[in-house]
Order: sequence, then C-alpha cells, then structure tokens
Amino acid sequence: MAEEAKDERWPRALWACLLVLVLEAFLVAVALPKTMIQGQLQRELDWAVSIYGVQESNKLVKSTNEAYSTVFIESGLNDKVHDVFFPKAAPTTFVDRFAKKATEPWFDWLSNRVGALKTMVYLATYRVVSYLYWFPYFVAMGLPSIFAGFMQWQIKKYNFDYSSPFFNHYGHQIITWSPLLVILSVLVPVSIPPMLICMLIVVLLPIAFMWIISNLPKRI
Repeated sequence: MAEEAKDERWPRALWACLLVLVLEAFLVAVALPKTMIQGQLQRELDWAVSIYGVQESNKLVKSTNEAYSTVFIESGLNDKVHDVFFPKAAPTTFVDRFAKKATEPWFDWLSNRVGALKTMVYLATYRVVSYLYWFPYFVAMGLPSIFAGFMQWQIKKYNFDYSSPFFNHYGHQIITWSPLLVILSVLVPVSIPPMLICMLIVVLLPIAFMWIISNLPKRI
C-alpha cells in the first residue's frame, strides 16, 4: 500500500510542476508587461555583480549573449516567429489598408507580448548559463560526497552503526525534486537570488548523495 501511495503522489507532483510551467508561460505570453520582466532581469544582473564581481558577471552576460544569439537569432528562429505573427506585405488595396488600420491595436498588443517573451527567453538563457557556471563546483563537491558516502556505508557493514531510512528517504526526495525546482526556476518570471539555486546545486545535492549512499541497507 505504501508503494502504491508513493506511486500516486509522484504523478500528482509531476502534473503540478507541469501546471506551474504552463501558468508561467501563460503569464509571460498574455499578462506580464515587458518592463516588469526587464526589471527582474536587471535585478538579477545587479545581484550577480554584487556576488561574482564585475569581471565574472560580465563573462556571464557575454556567454548569455552568445548563447542567445546562436540559438534564437543566427538560427533564424527569431525571424520565423516574427513572420508568423506580423505580415510583411504592405497593403495595396483599400480593403487591405482598412484591415491594417482596424487590426493595429491587436498588432501593437502582440508586439508587446512578443517583446516580453523575448525578454523572458533571454532571462531563462542567463539563468541556464549561470547554473552551468556552477557545474564544475558541483562535480568537485559531488564526487567526494559520493566517495565519503560509500566509505561510510562500508564501515556500517562491519559494525553496529545504524543505516537510517530517514536520511535515505529524504536524500531520494532531494534528488527527485531538485531537477524540477531548477527547471521551474529557469522559467519563473520573477527575480531569483543567484546563490539560492547555486547552493542547491553545489551544497544540497552532494549532501543528498552522501545521505543516500551512506544509509543504504547493509545488505543489497
């Protein structure tokens, strides 16, 4: 019964995360103004300067610009999206000119939404780049944690130390939820302190690995 309840909770949690992602996309596409997203982006950039320093933060911005340009501009994706929503042909007849004038408010609103979406995509790109910046530190912390957990587990196999199901269970929970939280944080349209997710990646995940391995059953 416990396994069935666990299996039921996990799809519900996954559906909840997907719902949050859809809600975030809807807010960016329909509701949130471009100036608000730009303000959140600028706040994160200011936080990065205060944490990393000017030189390192400039490297992050440069890497973000290169990644954004490669994926969305040089690939032609930006122009294709623009062509879908905004007609290129100039109106030649009275009916076409009347239709253009009648739909100007719609295209003005759509232009603002596309601008907000582009800004959000840039913010998401910046966050991905900043997370990758910390990945080598995660490896440097993660490998020793795995080794330490393995050695603790080996020691517990030959003495009377207790392998805690509590730490093993919550270590699995951290490993399960962390990727989902990282994905949600990439797309959330509000500013996030840079160290918040980085501490999750660099500190909490290695601790979770150590908890899981060191508290495995003594016989597998």
